[in-house]
Amino acid sequence: MEQEFDESRRKLSGALYDQREAGMYHQAYQKELAFYEAVQRGDPGVLGFSGAADDGQLGRLSSSPLRNQKYHLIIMTAMISRFCLRGGMPLETAFTLSDLYIRRIDLLGDEESLAAVRDEIVRDFSRRMRELRETHLYSKYTSRAVAFMHAHLHGRITLQQLAGYCGCNKTYLCALFKRETGLTAAKYIERLKVEAAEEMLLYSGRSSMDIGGTLGFSSHSHFISVFRKHTGMTPAKYRRTHWSTVLVPTAPEEGA
Repeated sequence: MEQEFDESRRKLSGALYDQREAGMYHQAYQKELAFYEAVQRGDPGVLGFSGAADDGQLGRLSSSPLRNQKYHLIIMTAMISRFCLRGGMPLETAFTLSDLYIRRIDLLGDEESLAAVRDEIVRDFSRRMRELRETHLYSKYTSRAVAFMHAHLHGRITLQQLAGYCGCNKTYLCALFKRETGLTAAKYIERLKVEAAEEMLLYSGRSSMDIGGTLGFSSHSHFISVFRKHTGMTPAKYRRTHWSTVLVPTAPEEGA
């Protein structure tokens, strides 16, 4: 076991050195997250986000440039489907659409075709999410409030901010939001933050403390308490139970 760990550490150290020498760096996490959230919102300008769609800073998953691009495109497609699922896309639609595109990616034989299908994937998912939001039976004020929540999930959202963005009275907005969604604005935000935390626990190597801080929880204990209330388990246990070995092979070690 120790020998395997030492060998893994040696390889990681060598790879990091080679990347620094070659000027190769992975995408900044916040930049990548902004890209996926733009697709989730159905942002019509999503192709303008570099984020995960920028081939200039892709990590090296294969010595073959074509295979490397395929692997990253498959990961991107899987991630987009999960974000859209969290945003309200029906489960079967999200997963089946992802499967169809991944099978297409597998058959492509040149980088130009991969770039074209990448843009198609982004446009398709974002268009479906935009239509989903536009056809939802929420009033314009509630719809605007939900859109604001998604766009500012990684900061503190106040009722005053929501009301100002929606252009209506705070008391009126609170009553309307509760009537249409069945939740108070605060509980709705809390639920969205927990869903985002679940996503990060499964598909990123970030610690639960870092995730809680990124999502604006006042303390790590507060994050754990809220997360347990919604999922029935601590963030660490959730990660151990549901960790995706498909996208990230090894889950980080965390306490209980």
